[in-house]
Amino acid sequence: MADESMPGRSPGQPGSAQPCWLLIVAAVLLLAACTGAPAARPGQTPAAAITSSSATRAAAPPGAWPTPAGWTATTATSGCPGKTSARTGRTRPDLAAGPLLIPGLRSWAHARPDSHGQNHQFKVGVLVRKGQTATLEVPAAFHRVAGLLYAEQARSAQTPAEADHAVTFTACADHHTPFVGGFFVLEPRCVPLEIRPSGGRPVREVISFFAGDC
Repeated sequence: MADESMPGRSPGQPGSAQPCWLLIVAAVLLLAACTGAPAARPGQTPAAAITSSSATRAAAPPGAWPTPAGWTATTATSGCPGKTSARTGRTRPDLAAGPLLIPGLRSWAHARPDSHGQNHQFKVGVLVRKGQTATLEVPAAFHRVAGLLYAEQARSAQTPAEADHAVTFTACADHHTPFVGGFFVLEPRCVPLEIRPSGGRPVREVISFFAGDC
């Protein structure tokens, strides 16, 4: 159904809507919140939350992100310019798995590191479909060279090993929710990422962090 879709262009109208990356970039610059949601009781996860692996950390970020008009793509894996089905073998710039989307992450393979960050820390938002939860994880074999910087406490990490390596994102019930953060990666390097949707099958994707084709 249209109201369950992730952002993108209108079906059947390629190129007629604004490029979806412009809207996503604007969205991820804001910290998300669930407007009108009741406060969580002790022990409950807030309506919009980030929970990391190194400790139990959860927060409903301030600010609101209303879903812009015209974001009517049918799924998280289609609807944005440049994205195609995995069966075609063609490159798509976004990492999309279940309810989780990281805009433009695949394009980093041939990008310059300094165009996305510095000191091995690279900014990119995560977008999660409304009402759903997904976990992003770096496998144990890569903890020394790659970490996650989405929970506030992890952003003071001095090395990838000090960052988080598994983060659970819980979206608002009434709108797709962006989360601000990024990766701490000793680039150039290819790093496998595991995405585990709540109640769904896990997906493993190898992402090139400025290392060309993996």
